[in-house]
Order: sequence, then structure tokens, then C-alpha cells
Amino acid sequence: MTNKIATLIVSSDDTNLSIDDKHRSKVALDYSTILASNQSMDYLFDSIPDNIESLPILIAREWYRDSKGIDSHQNNYSIGMILEKRIAIMTSNLIKFYFGFSNLANKYDTIEVPTNYPKYLYDIIEHFKTKIVFIEKQKYSSDVELLFTEKGIVTKVKISKYSWFFRMIQKPFMRFLTKKTLVFPDWTYSKYKHNNYIYQNKVNFFKSFYYKNVCKPLDFIRPKVNTDKINSILSKYNIQTKDQKSLCKIINNMIGDEINNSLAYINQQYNVMQELINYYKPKKVIIPCDGEHTWYNMLFQILNKLNIDSTTVLDGYLTYLEKEQIRVTEDGITPLVNNYATMGSINHKMVGNIYPKFNRILIKSPILSHMPNRTSSKEKYDALVMMPIPNPKNPNSRWDMRNKYVIDLVILLKELRFKKIAIKVKPGANLNDTNFLINYFKKNNIEDIDFLRGYAYDAISISKIVIGQLGTTTFESLVMNTPYYIYEPIYCGLSDENVSNSFTSARHISRNINTLSKNITNSDTIDLPIDQLIDGHEMPLRII
Repeated sequence: MTNKIATLIVSSDDTNLSIDDKHRSKVALDYSTILASNQSMDYLFDSIPDNIESLPILIAREWYRDSKGIDSHQNNYSIGMILEKRIAIMTSNLIKFYFGFSNLANKYDTIEVPTNYPKYLYDIIEHFKTKIVFIEKQKYSSDVELLFTEKGIVTKVKISKYSWFFRMIQKPFMRFLTKKTLVFPDWTYSKYKHNNYIYQNKVNFFKSFYYKNVCKPLDFIRPKVNTDKINSILSKYNIQTKDQKSLCKIINNMIGDEINNSLAYINQQYNVMQELINYYKPKKVIIPCDGEHTWYNMLFQILNKLNIDSTTVLDGYLTYLEKEQIRVTEDGITPLVNNYATMGSINHKMVGNIYPKFNRILIKSPILSHMPNRTSSKEKYDALVMMPIPNPKNPNSRWDMRNKYVIDLVILLKELRFKKIAIKVKPGANLNDTNFLINYFKKNNIEDIDFLRGYAYDAISISKIVIGQLGTTTFESLVMNTPYYIYEPIYCGLSDENVSNSFTSARHISRNINTLSKNITNSDTIDLPIDQLIDGHEMPLRII
């Protein structure tokens, strides 16, 4: 009997690995491997169950809560709340890998895996060990390492080396610095001034606050994983019993590891943030986040316990709401944040429809004060493609398909006779992405492609049309009267529920390339009243 073998190809660097055996198949872990190769190759993540988009988010929210949704592991802070984003991302990754390996185990007698796999995959590798044979080392894709080692991890609060000096200078004047509004940094509203505002780490010590490094012993109640609840959640998503048991064990072990890896950093966050609030005694706090970032989640918890007013002013424009986006306190009901700043009437209405009891504050989007005048810019590009950022909390998303997204759009635009095309890369984006795309376009004789960095609105101002995900750039393009076409394939991680909870109609959110092509050909783009996008109070006048 023939032994059918699957060899896992973990990076585009290994596309030339010689595999001539007709009974041996290549299986790509990184989609860029498929794009770079001329060889026939399967993709590890082609067989993920449908309709599990929100499963990781729900597990992340519920694993530390009891049957009534209450977090009983509270002391000074909730570790479970702080780890929600990280656990959601890790659960999403592990689910994808588990079902990817499960599919291979059903199709092949042997799965060849490079020996230097990430430690986070240990439980999955161990589960399928009867089928696995280890082979010579291959260099794993940086995307694999990124997903497991960077996305959503807990880090220390960064403290300026000059903080002690400015605190010393401030000391005689503290009566002028207490009872103010602490404004945490975001570039969109950094220029706003108000007598009641003090900002983080500014040179002007009369208008700033500074951290102090505090080291105190760990003081916490270690949360226990509610395995019954995890199993219950898995069953709701029609995960088979045998897979439930395995996944519950894998997720349980992962959560334990994440707690152990994060404890010291969580404790530092608590000590630093608690000292900060005790020292400056603010009346209000403005934060550019809804609690996903671990520092800010800790801060929100401290403010909540001290009954200090907190306001979220998101760093961007909210175009849709995710399930369970509004974070709740230990009771499982009360919002962790007191106020949610909505930007324009359309945004205000969208949030109100989904969360009618949430306290909303209508403001003008701070981005508006930065955006250039569209009429004063000359169009340089026929089309602008925004580099995507897939949602890592959704098991249907594929972080490694970012390049496919761009390539598919460039090919489509060329077919539609668009000549000069720009690709907008996020600041701080992986240079490997740009290099990969440059080489791909060169290899396939695709010309007139430029890569742009900097602010999105600057790139929008010199482009005839824009194509990208549903996000802040959608808002920026609408305000600048530039046609914007939304492209959200399933692999970017926008769920059908997200689409229904967006600020525009589903008709204008293309889920496949054919629909997008029709929309571009027919000039069928988003059309929302600009006056309802840009109205609202000036932020300093509304939030003081």
C-alpha cells in the first residue's frame, strides 16, 4: 500500500525544495509561498469550519467568568480582562492550525514537519504525533512568528528616562496639575489645547504628566480557566465532540502559558498606572482605545474602581462594530468605559443602534483638522490600493494573504485599463511585504506601480479612486470626495455580522473580486452625506 505524504512548506524561501516523489505533496503554511512558486501546492488553511468568526472573541471574553458571566477572580485588577485581545488572537491561530493539521491527518498517512516549529504549536503537533515525522530545518515565515509572538502581547509601560526630572520640577506646582483631564497620546488630537488638558510626556511640564517606575510584589488572584464554559461555547459552534475535547485542552494550556508569560508585565502596568492616577488625581481621562491595548485596559479598570470619568476617543474613524466590542466590568454587564466619543451623526447613530444604553459623546473627528484640501492637490495616480490589515481574531482571516490582496487588485485594475497605480503601505509595516511585491511585479512584468508611506489622506489627495478595507480611509476618502471602493474578502476577517453592523450598505462592501470589478466598472461606490460625517462638537469643548 502506498504511503501518502504531506510535506509542510513553511516559507517562500523553501519553494525550491526538491520533492519529486509522486506520492508526496507540498502544503504551504504561508500563502506567499504559493504566490512565489510555480509548483503545484496546497494551502494548510483551506479547510477551516464555517461560521466560527466570533468563537475566539467569545472564548476570550468568557474563559475566566462563571456561568452568570461574573469575574470572581478580581483583586486589584482582572487578568482575564487584560488578556482578552491576546487570548482571542491565540485562540484564532490555534483553531486554524488545529483544523489545518486535522485535514492533513485525514488525507495523508504522514505529515512532514520542520523541526523548529514555534513552541505554541507544541500541543497541536503532539495531538497529531502518530502522523508526524520531523524533517530538516526550514526557516519559518516571519508571519508565523509575528502572529504568535507579537500580536496582542502584554508589554511593560514605557517610561521616559527624563520622567523623574520633570516630576522633580513639577513638584512645587502640583496644585496646578491635579484635577485636570489626562489626555493619552494620539496624533489625531495632539494639537488640541485646553486649560484642563495635560498630555503625556510633553516638554512643557505645566501641560504634561509623567510616569514613575514602581516595583511592588505581585498582588493578584490567579484566574482559573472555566473549561465547562469553553466546551459549551465550542458546542454552540457545532465543533465535534472529539475536536472539542482536544481544542479545550490546547486552549487551556495556552491560557496558562499566557498568564505565566504576562504576570510580571501586568503587575508593572498596575503599579505604574495606579501611581499615576494617585499622583495627578485627574477628574477625567481621555484614551485613544476601547480597552484592547493592555495598558489602557488596566487604566480603565483602575479608573472604574475609583469612579473617575473615562472617555474613549478612538484613533481613527469607527466604520463598523465587532461583536463584544464594548468591554465590560467584572459583572459582565457594565461597560468598562464611561463615555464613547462618536465622530459625526452617522457614526453616532451606528453606535446607538447597536449599543442604545451606552453613553455617547458626539464630536468632530480629530482627523479632519489634519486633512489637506482636495481641490489643491493634483491627481498623480489613477488608483490607490490600501495595504490590508486582516483581523487576527477571526479564524477565517489569513494574515499571510495580504500580498494576495494587493496582487489581485493590481491585476484587476490593469485589466480595467488603470495605468498608474500606487500602493499605500502602513507606517512601520513589514519591509518584506514591499520587497515581495516589488519582486513579484517585476517577475510578472507589471509596471507603473509605486509604494507610498506617510499619511493615508496625503495619498488619497493625489489619487482618482481608492480601493481598500472598511476603515478610517473610507471616511477620509468620502470627506475628500474621492471615490472609495470597499474590498473585504473573507480572508481579511470581516464577518457578515460586521458587514451588517457597518455605517454603509452591504451592497458597497465587495466580498469577491468579481463584485468589486462590477462596482468599479459601474462607478457604484459609497455615497454618504458628508455633512453627517463631519458634524459634531470640537473635542476640547465637548470633553473637558
